[in-house]
This record gives sequence, C-alpha cells and structure tokens, in this order.
Amino acid sequence: TIWKAEEQMRRDLKLSPLHLSEQLSTMSVEMFAEHPLLYAAAVEKSFAEFWKPALYFRPERFRSRFALDVVAGIWERERILIHAVNLGFLIVSVFMIFEIAIGRETSRIDLCVIAIGLGSALLASMTEYAHNQRYSTPVQLLMTYLVSVFLWQRLVRFSFPDRGVRSREPDTLRPCSSHSLGRSNRQVPSAPAS
Repeated sequence: TIWKAEEQMRRDLKLSPLHLSEQLSTMSVEMFAEHPLLYAAAVEKSFAEFWKPALYFRPERFRSRFALDVVAGIWERERILIHAVNLGFLIVSVFMIFEIAIGRETSRIDLCVIAIGLGSALLASMTEYAHNQRYSTPVQLLMTYLVSVFLWQRLVRFSFPDRGVRSREPDTLRPCSSHSLGRSNRQVPSAPAS
C-alpha cells in the first residue's frame, strides 16, 4: 500500500508528512475525476470486501502450537457466524427498506442501525481500496442486534400469531358505555291495568 512507500516518498520529494498527505489527497481527487469508472469499480470491490470477516494476526508469533490451534479453531467457527450475521443484515436491510417503500411502519431504531451499517460500509469503501474489513468491527454488534431482533420478532409472531393483535369486533358486539347501558336497562313503565 501507499504507507509502505511513505518513507521513501518523503525522502525523494523532501516533503513533511503533512505536505505529503496534502499532495497525495490532491492526486487522489484528480485521479477520481479523470477515471470515475475505475473508482466506481474499486468502491464496488471494497464494498464486497467489507462484509468478509478477516483476522489480523501472525501465526509465526505464537510460541505454543496448542494456542495457535485453539485460536484457529475458534476463528473458523466465528468466521462462519460473522458471515451469517453479515448476510442476514443485508437481507433484513433490503426487507425493511422495501417495507418503507410500500408504506409500512418500521422501527426507527432499526432504521438507524441499518443507516449506520450501510453508511459505514459505503464510507469505508470510498476511502479504502482493500483490506477494509476491520472497519466493520465497530458495527458488528449493531448488525448482530438487528438480525437477532428481527428473527426473534418473526419467531414470536409465528409461535403466537394472536399475541398483541386485537381483532375488531362488529359494531353490534362492542361494549356499551355506562351511559348507554344505563339508558338501555331503564325499565319502560307499563300501562296501568284497566
């Protein structure tokens, strides 16, 4: 990456870190403007990479083979779980956005979680070409929350379809008010017997 060449560029160009950063930023903007399709392709690739779990560690630094095997075994199972959560988050996000489009009510908290998750992915993809999976770590718990709540709500609705749903009774079966009830129970005086 560019960071591996930073020291050499600073020596060759004789620039301070601040001036080098400014020059690279200007070059990046110019390249994006001149090659928008290439930039869009890079963003698309980075967006896809964002959802792939990655573990940043160096196996050669493990002194114990047993510890390395334990960490590798845990990571294999965790990687599958993260894959499932990330895929579930994307599916739930599309589903809820579709519900909004057709006019159904959706939790504002869930919408905030979706906005944070998708916004983080897009922002990371626009600023980092590759290896941006680490930016998904801060929002991983939010994505897990959204998927868990969504599945729990569907499970409750499937197991208890009548819970929280009040069926509307016909007008004739509605309970009367105390005023109308008292009026209906009032006895009509009978005609005097002749």
